[in-house]
Amino acid sequence: MTTWTPKRHTAMHYQHLQHGATLFNEDDWELVAYYSSVESEKNVRNKGVGISDISHIGKLYLQGKNLTKDISRIIGLQAPDNHKMLRSTIKLNKETNIAVNFCKLGEDEAFITCDGHQLNHIASFITKESGGTIDVVDMSSNFAGIRIIGPLSSTLLSKLTDLDIRESKFPNYSCAQVMSSEIYSIMIHNNIGNISSFEIYVTRDFGVYTWDAILDAGEELNIAQIGIESLRQIIDGA
Repeated sequence: MTTWTPKRHTAMHYQHLQHGATLFNEDDWELVAYYSSVESEKNVRNKGVGISDISHIGKLYLQGKNLTKDISRIIGLQAPDNHKMLRSTIKLNKETNIAVNFCKLGEDEAFITCDGHQLNHIASFITKESGGTIDVVDMSSNFAGIRIIGPLSSTLLSKLTDLDIRESKFPNYSCAQVMSSEIYSIMIHNNIGNISSFEIYVTRDFGVYTWDAILDAGEELNIAQIGIESLRQIIDGA
């Protein structure tokens, strides 16, 4: 007998359906492949601004009194300064290196994004290697993730937050806890090659509100909704 496993939906699932999204299944998630077509959505890398639902990626929240010292030892690199992001790898064993984005939110707290497949391995590894001094919380299901991408992404974000996101003040690899669309969020400046890109993470219950607020703010910029297949081709071509 074949066992049917229900797919996980992101907080914005029904918004995607209302906008005519074509869906696909990946692991235990039902994700947006594209809305119009992959080719048309890829054009956002050259002009305009786009929005993509990245809620399926793995997310961990870390907290610890000696977080900077402990995490530096665990990843084998100096931990970034507060409000900075570090792209790194965590070496689980001789054969396995896992890519992570490590965001230092404050002196004793951090946020990690990674491939959802490896989330439990990373969480267990950090807990073990820190000797339990770092509290590790899986936020994957609790946080919705949104990527804003394209040359006009900073123009759009400036309409949604009081944070000064000019390149001189909030350069690539910066991160902060901010108010965005009047909602507490984690914002990361994480360009794709030379393509301007930001990530916003909010609690799941505010995912739909934030998604709609971004679409409304981006209407005069002709904001495009971008599926995961389109986004991956943009990343691969960057």
